[in-house]
Amino acid sequence: DKKYTQFNIPTAHALMLSNKDSITRVYYGDLYTDDGQYMEKKSPYHDAIDALLRARIKYVAGGQDMKVTYMGVPREADKWSYNGILTSVRYGTGANEATDEGTAETRTQGMAVIASNNPNLKLNEWDKLQVNMGAAHKNQYYRPVLLTTKDGISRYLTDEEVPQSLWKKTDANGILTFDMNDIAGYSNVQVSGYLAVWVPVGAKADQDARTTASKKKNASGQVYESSAALDSQLIYEGFSNFQDFATRDDQYTNKVIAKNVNLFKEWGVTSFELPPQYVSSQDGTFLDSIIQNGYAFEDRYDMAMSKNNKYGSLKDLLNALRALHSVNIQAIA
Repeated sequence: DKKYTQFNIPTAHALMLSNKDSITRVYYGDLYTDDGQYMEKKSPYHDAIDALLRARIKYVAGGQDMKVTYMGVPREADKWSYNGILTSVRYGTGANEATDEGTAETRTQGMAVIASNNPNLKLNEWDKLQVNMGAAHKNQYYRPVLLTTKDGISRYLTDEEVPQSLWKKTDANGILTFDMNDIAGYSNVQVSGYLAVWVPVGAKADQDARTTASKKKNASGQVYESSAALDSQLIYEGFSNFQDFATRDDQYTNKVIAKNVNLFKEWGVTSFELPPQYVSSQDGTFLDSIIQNGYAFEDRYDMAMSKNNKYGSLKDLLNALRALHSVNIQAIA
């Protein structure tokens, strides 16, 4: 009866979704379980990833600094002991370096991710983790989006949800300081080690730190050129090959996708990767033809024109495409 899962999924997403010069592809199976109907059963990581997706829209922008600081070991110990704490900081639009003063827009943007994969991490009294949020954020209050506890991860979607006792203030140089009372290793379903995500207090509810793509031809001639606009893209692989077969018409994946496009928009999804719209051969000679996911050797890519596939009818697919396009989400296969 044991159930196995991947390792530190919320931590991985915290780092990916806040990273510069990259486009994250979020996987359905990290948000929802394979067993059960489509989007029916949330994974243990759902709420943390949901909070990260929403926070990415509001806060993730500008320059980045990432480093590892070694703490929780005797002064004379080898610094490469298993006690590294990784910090990743985004400064906000208008601040590419920690020394940049930025603008009023910068002030309520930016994010700090603090992570460790050591469940036995214990800081010493003299250990002080100093996280440089940048000159644009000096003398400013920060609050957690995610905070590890012995029971899992506490998440806070708004400033109002956070007790002010948890707020922290940067110093005159924009430094947030953490000590043994703030950081420790934990072992629970959601975290093995430590994870915290911090953002500035005071952002408007509809703040959007993303950058709109330009229609101007780039000078390099490359198909893709690293930019804030490219970083603002987000791919969602919105299916699992092992999902249960629908037992009712309204459970078909494509039908459920169409009903949830506003949620995907709230997550910041710009490209939705659909399941393979093959009609299964159902010959049972290969795993993919047993679970009818559309990837078997003899499957036919007719988009459910001959009959329903595992994900619904041709009409269901067309309705899903129209719904995604209605909220400006690209559909990809």
